[in-house]
Amino acid sequence: MRINGVELPLDLYDLETAGRVQKALCNLSQELGALERKDVDWCESLREQMGAICRFFDTAFGKGTARRLFGRRQNLRSGYDAVNEFFRAFYEIRSRPDML
Repeated sequence: MRINGVELPLDLYDLETAGRVQKALCNLSQELGALERKDVDWCESLREQMGAICRFFDTAFGKGTARRLFGRRQNLRSGYDAVNEFFRAFYEIRSRPDML
């Protein structure tokens, strides 16, 4: 899977990878859900959402992945684009007949 010019291995048949991805997905869902219930200003919301996305990629693919994907200057739109690209690849793999 290629995101923002960075090749990321997404082998959902590998138990270690599948476990990291599952943990990362659960954490992302919880963090974004909690943010919806928080009373924070717009800028802080952007920061927290981007932080959750970065933690997602670092959990799923290893520490430093978010930095490789987004660099020092982070943009929430590119963050969500990266998450959408991940989900596109994830569901493509999960929809294969040999994937339960």
